Amino acid sequence: MADRSAPRPLSIERHPLHTVGEPKFVPPRPTLVERPENASARVRSAGEEAYENARKTLVDTIARARRNLRYIADKPMQLVIGVAIASFLVGVGLRLWRSHYE
Repeated sequence: MADRSAPRPLSIERHPLHTVGEPKFVPPRPTLVERPENASARVRSAGEEAYENARKTLVDTIARARRNLRYIADKPMQLVIGVAIASFLVGVGLRLWRSHYE
């Protein structure tokens, strides 16, 4: 059998009422609610970061487009041949599609 003299977790004998003192000061836990000045600073910094990312992406895209156009402009005959082949293939595809639905 179990030992009857063993203290129970919520036993009054273990924690007599006259020994309980004043509660100690516990600092408040951080909350999800922020002060308005902190929240506006965080929103402002997030907005600035998003703006900077968008600006960098746009600058990179424009630079890449310029490089591609310079590369294509260096080889004009290949560009003309490529457009002709693409146009021919689109024409054949449209003709087959049209003949299928007529």
